[in-house]
Amino acid sequence: MSDSVSLEPISPLCRDVCCRKDMLWGTTLESGVSGEAFAQALERHGFSPAPGASPIAGLSMFDHVETGHRVIFVARTGRIQIRLDPLTRHEDRVQSAASLYEQLLVASREAVANREVDANREADNRATDETRAAETAPGA
Repeated sequence: MSDSVSLEPISPLCRDVCCRKDMLWGTTLESGVSGEAFAQALERHGFSPAPGASPIAGLSMFDHVETGHRVIFVARTGRIQIRLDPLTRHEDRVQSAASLYEQLLVASREAVANREVDANREADNRATDETRAAETAPGA
């Protein structure tokens, strides 16, 4: 990918190593981001699990409902590959990949935000449990 440091939940978009004719693009989900939360966020942002493509050892495939482009997500490594629909006009491919990347970025930010909300909720629940335990303890 890129040697630059990213503050975003996914790395910058780049053409895939084996890309020919601007059809394959890639990015990587940062290691601290939940792959499961990211996959769920994709479904809320116009992606659906690819028909007939069951998750194989952490490999998930999603089709973009409006465009027909495909996203392949490898949960173990965080690798995200964008495969543009073969009917995408050559002159539109770079913009199509960039547009899809923006949607992936929104989904990844949502996955991070949801993780932070869940962590705060867990901390609140622990604090409430500790308060209740202290209130019900003998001699309280």
